[in-house]
Amino acid sequence: MLFERNLFDRSKPGNFWEVFRIALPLILANAGHSINLFTDRLMLQNFSKETMSAAFPAGLTHFTLICYFVGTVGYANSFVAQYFGAKMYHRVGAAVWQAIYMALLGGLFSIAAYFYAPALFRAFGHAPHLVELEVAYFRILALGGCIPLLTIALSTFWGGQGKTGMIMFVNLLITFCNIPFNYALIFGMDFGWFKIPAMGILGAAYGTLAAGLVGLLVMVGCLLGSRTNIARFRTWNMRFDKDMFLRLFKFGGPNGVQLFLDLASFNLFVVLLGKIGQDVLNASGVAFSLNSLAMIPMFGLGQTVSILVGQGIGAQDIPFAERAVRSARLWLYFMLIILGILFLFYPEPALTLFQLEPGTRAFDLAKIMLRFVTAYLIFDGTGILYGSAIKGAGDTKFSMWIGSTFAWLLFGIPCLVTFYIFGLPSVRESLGPDRADTYNLWTQWTIIVAYIMILGTTFYLRYLGGKWKGMKVIESEANDHPRGAIPKEVGVDSYLP
Repeated sequence: MLFERNLFDRSKPGNFWEVFRIALPLILANAGHSINLFTDRLMLQNFSKETMSAAFPAGLTHFTLICYFVGTVGYANSFVAQYFGAKMYHRVGAAVWQAIYMALLGGLFSIAAYFYAPALFRAFGHAPHLVELEVAYFRILALGGCIPLLTIALSTFWGGQGKTGMIMFVNLLITFCNIPFNYALIFGMDFGWFKIPAMGILGAAYGTLAAGLVGLLVMVGCLLGSRTNIARFRTWNMRFDKDMFLRLFKFGGPNGVQLFLDLASFNLFVVLLGKIGQDVLNASGVAFSLNSLAMIPMFGLGQTVSILVGQGIGAQDIPFAERAVRSARLWLYFMLIILGILFLFYPEPALTLFQLEPGTRAFDLAKIMLRFVTAYLIFDGTGILYGSAIKGAGDTKFSMWIGSTFAWLLFGIPCLVTFYIFGLPSVRESLGPDRADTYNLWTQWTIIVAYIMILGTTFYLRYLGGKWKGMKVIESEANDHPRGAIPKEVGVDSYLP
C-alpha cells in the first residue's frame, strides 16, 4: 500500500519524517545544481541561441566521459553508511580517502579528453560554428574535471552518516557563487578600475569551475579541520588501503559503468535530435532543462534511500531499511504528481523563460516534448528509488547489467535504427523531408518513454525479490578495534598527521 499509518510514527526509525529530514537538504542541494544548469543555460540563451545550443551537448558529453568515476566515487557513500550503521567509525575516514584517490584518477582521465575534443565533436555532425563553441566549452570543463569529482568524494563523509545539511550548505554556496560568476564572465562587467570582458560560452565554463572550487575548499576545511572528525572517524588517515580501494572498484565500478553507458545512450539521443534540426535541438535543450526540475526530488530521495538502506544493512536491521524505502516512495510520488500536472497543463510560463516565443516551432515542439516527459516521470522516479535501494546494499552488478543492457537494447540502438530508417533517401522521398523528420522525432521520444517504463518496473521487481537483504560491501569487523571502538586513552592528537 502507498499509505501506511506506521510510516508517520516518529518512534519508528526510517519513518516519513526521518526520511524528510535527511532528504530535504539533499533535494535542496540538487536544486542548487539544477538552478546552476538552469541559470547558466538561461544566460547563454540570452547571450545567443547558438551558445546555449552548444553548451547543452558539450556539457552532457563531458559529464558522460567522467560519469564512470562519478558513479564509482559516489558509491563510497554506501561504504560510509554501512560502516556508520555497524558503528565501525574509525573506518569512515579511510573510505573517504579511497574515494579521493579515485576522484584524482578521474581528473587525469578528464584532462586527457582535452586533446581529442575537436575530433569528437566533429563526429557529431553539428554545424561547424556549433562545433567550435562545443569544443571550447568542453575543453575548459575537461581541465577542471577533478573539481566536481573531489567534491563528490568529500561529500560522502557527511552523506553516509545522514548529515546531509553540510552537503546542502556547500551546494547552495556553489549556487550563490555560480550565478554572479557566470553573469560577470558571460556578459562582462566594467567596474571602471577593472574590466571583465564578455566571454560568452567560455565565461560559463570558467564561472562554473570557479564556483565549484569555492565549495570544494570549504569541504576540505571542514573535513580536515575538525578535531572531532579526526578522533572519531580518522579523517587524516590518508593511507592507500588496497583492499578497500579494490572493494570500492568492485562495487562502485559497476555503478560507474551503468551511469556511463546510460548517459552515453542519452547523449546519443541528444546528438541525433540535433541532427534533425536547430529548432529540435533548441526545444530539446529547454525540455530537458525543465526535466531537470523533476530530477531534483528523484535524486535527493534516491540518495536518501541509498544512505538509509546502507545503514540498515550495516546495523543488520532490514525492517528499518524497508520502512525508509516506503517513506521515500510516498514523498517521491507526491512531488512527481505535482510536477507532472505543471508540465502537462501549465508549461507556457516555464518555456517563455528560455526566450521561446509562443507560436514558434521551437515553442510548440518543447510543449509536446514535456508531454512525453510527463508520461515517464513516475517510472523514472520508481527506477531511481528502487535502483538506489538495492545499490545501497551492494547489488550493483545487477544494476549494471540491466541498466546498461536496457540503455542500449531498448533505447540507444532503437534510436539509431529509427534515425537511419527515416534518413534513407527512399523513405524521405516517399514521405517528404518534413514528414520524415517529424516521424523520426516523435518515434525517438516514444522509444525513450517505453525504455524508462520498462527499466523502472524492472528495478522495482528486483527490489521485491529481496536478494539485496543479504548483501553488504564492508568487512565483518574492523582490522584493529572491533565495531569501530577507539580506546578512551587515545587522544585526538594521536590521529593528527
